[in-house]
Amino acid sequence: MNSWLRTIFGLEEGETPAGGETFWEFSSMPQGFWLAASAILLLGSLAFICALYFRERQLGIFQRSVLALLRLGCLVLVVLILLNPRLLTEIRIDRPGKTVLLLDDSASMQEKDKLDEESFRVIARATDLDPGRQPTRSEIIVAAVEKKLAVADEEEKSSLLELLGRNNELAFFTFGSELKEVGPFVNGQAPATAQGETRIGDALVEVVKEFERDPLAGIIVLSDGRNNSGASPIRALDAISLGRRVPIFTVGVGIAKQPMNFVVQELSIPSLIEVDYPLEIDAKVLLSGIQRTVKVQLHRSRQDGRDRKLVDARNLTPKNKMLEERLRFTDRLAEKGKYRYTLSIERDQREIEWRDNLQSAEVTAASELRRVLLMAGHATNEYRFLRNLAIRDDGIQVSCWLSSADTEYPQDGDILITELPQTSEELREYDVVLMLDPQPSTVTPALQDALVDFVTEQGGGLAFVAGEINTHALARAERFRKLRALLPVELASARAPLSGRIFDKGWLPTLTARGRSYPLCRLSNEPVENLALWQRLPPFYFWYQASRLRPGGLSLLQKESDIIAATHRLGFAEVFYLGTDDFWRWRAGEVGIHERFWAAIIRQLSLGKQQAGTRRATIETDRDRYNKEEDVRVNVRLVDSRRRPVESAAVEIFIESGKKPQAEVQPQRPGESAASAGEKIRKRLTLAPVPGSPGRYSGIFRTAEAGHYQVSLGEEARSFFEIVDIYAELEDLSPDFRSLEQVAESSAGRFFTVSPELRELGDPGLIPDASISEVLARRASTVWDSAMMMLLFTGMLVLEWILRKLWRLN
Repeated sequence: MNSWLRTIFGLEEGETPAGGETFWEFSSMPQGFWLAASAILLLGSLAFICALYFRERQLGIFQRSVLALLRLGCLVLVVLILLNPRLLTEIRIDRPGKTVLLLDDSASMQEKDKLDEESFRVIARATDLDPGRQPTRSEIIVAAVEKKLAVADEEEKSSLLELLGRNNELAFFTFGSELKEVGPFVNGQAPATAQGETRIGDALVEVVKEFERDPLAGIIVLSDGRNNSGASPIRALDAISLGRRVPIFTVGVGIAKQPMNFVVQELSIPSLIEVDYPLEIDAKVLLSGIQRTVKVQLHRSRQDGRDRKLVDARNLTPKNKMLEERLRFTDRLAEKGKYRYTLSIERDQREIEWRDNLQSAEVTAASELRRVLLMAGHATNEYRFLRNLAIRDDGIQVSCWLSSADTEYPQDGDILITELPQTSEELREYDVVLMLDPQPSTVTPALQDALVDFVTEQGGGLAFVAGEINTHALARAERFRKLRALLPVELASARAPLSGRIFDKGWLPTLTARGRSYPLCRLSNEPVENLALWQRLPPFYFWYQASRLRPGGLSLLQKESDIIAATHRLGFAEVFYLGTDDFWRWRAGEVGIHERFWAAIIRQLSLGKQQAGTRRATIETDRDRYNKEEDVRVNVRLVDSRRRPVESAAVEIFIESGKKPQAEVQPQRPGESAASAGEKIRKRLTLAPVPGSPGRYSGIFRTAEAGHYQVSLGEEARSFFEIVDIYAELEDLSPDFRSLEQVAESSAGRFFTVSPELRELGDPGLIPDASISEVLARRASTVWDSAMMMLLFTGMLVLEWILRKLWRLN
């Protein structure tokens, strides 16, 4: 800045940093109505001054103009002072967008596929390689991204890498068992290493962490898709999407080979069912590589393995050595209790893996009515429709409490209440508490203490629905921290109430990887139809911001990085969070969806009290089956004889391999002895207390050894899980394009194969420029209070006074 300008504005040397961008800011500029009113007042003042001075007939036009200009100048200076002008200087840095290429360099990528005639022609067109010499998968995919392509309106051809590099900087990594940064792929040179594992999910998470401070335009995965260790790619997307939305584009390579294996891929059963009510059991099996008729059997037993009975059996015959079949079984449970269903496929000695021929799931049969307390702050649409549903349902006894109702107004429900329960004994009558944007005045310290006991000690279910009116206050005030500690998410503290805001843009929630398989989110039994149904349901408008999960929480629905639905378990109890009260809008779409959704939530939450019983120690894992080297989270809950939480610095448990529930004991493989299964593992695991949850302890177990495991705490509490080694790297060389498609679809990316259409990946609109300009430093300098500005203002007033005296004006 020039020295004379610094003098006028009263700025010191160095007050405006060199190399910065300088611009003006009027910090007191009025907005809206006041801006229009101020502008009218200013224009009126200017007109008045001009009219006043041009009425002085004894002066000439020049003299009148000079006096008017001096007075107008004073007025303009006063207005500028009132607007509080500041000189802002910003130092910015441009951060280029990054496009990351992840090349799979596991052993399977060194496979030389035998190509049929059609595949031969497609690969030749996409890579310019001679497939006759049988290039490896890695060589094919590197050649595909390096092939020179004709570009519209350009004379010279450009490779796909060159096109991608026009919008964003490129970063190159390889992955297998570990992630490595490498140089650009040049001259068709593919990495010659052959790592023994493929960890696609881990590689995605590590790359996002690596570039957490950089604008990521997209990730391109070049792989055959065969993930055989670490976190699954779909589950990895949940961890990524909570922090940022990164589109992932996948490019698949390889020719499918059918592994010789039978797999029970899915077994889905509701957690709770009424006695003598039809129980629908959905399953999915995969028969691959072996052409023969196979028997699939469904058995039912008590949880401890007693009373094992055959429910149904089916004979399946693959066509061309391949069959992927969805099965549905129906059963009725005549007595209350806990049951285990086991679906098994008969074994074949040619299979490469036997441990995935079986899968189990548990269900609890109950006949009691579910007692529900429904409390709401205001009579919203969600409250009205949910109240009517609960009253109509013969399996639910509901008591309603509407805080905004008049004191003389009788509350609704099957069992009427005249006051809101405030103690744990009063809440003991209920199985589930539903809180719909509750009024802060009703969430008293006594009620919060009672809810903590209801959930953590009694096993009662809790659902909290965020709303526009009251959730803002519940999220901010310290006195509601006990209620917030029960929720699976951390509510954002809004600076201002939401009740005055207008939410006029519709949006659809996105199912997370966990959400797609979670029973409450399964609006249709067919996975493809379920995803399509979620995409065509009526849109929501309101949502409350919550982007952080508590430990052990599962995100089921999201809007970008905000969590819309989440759940977690506190001992036997389940707590459900909904970040919007717009679910009633579903009534305008598919018939019965809204009713089925809420009925399923109530049934699921009511399971906790029936499971709690009188046991003093409970132990559980978050899932029944894991891939090797996946984190197995073990949770323990301890109470004394009076059901009070037992607090300790740590709890030790034992994990033993080779043990499974009695209902799952299988005959040994022909020629396999008990000792051949490998050395038994017995490990001690120390669990740490869960902050904010007395009597609860949690820890992580991880192993690379596949098999069945038992986790136990003395003789009273035990649980079982299985570690599955999907396939060794070279046991199954067939590509898994379906997994790559799911990763691309779930992240708003796109799936490609090595074909001429791969050139569309270089379209600048597909991965746009993600570069950003960040402000490193900003300095504001006030300019109206300088000595020169004051001198200018007083100088104009004095000059006008002198001229008026010289020209003999009053």
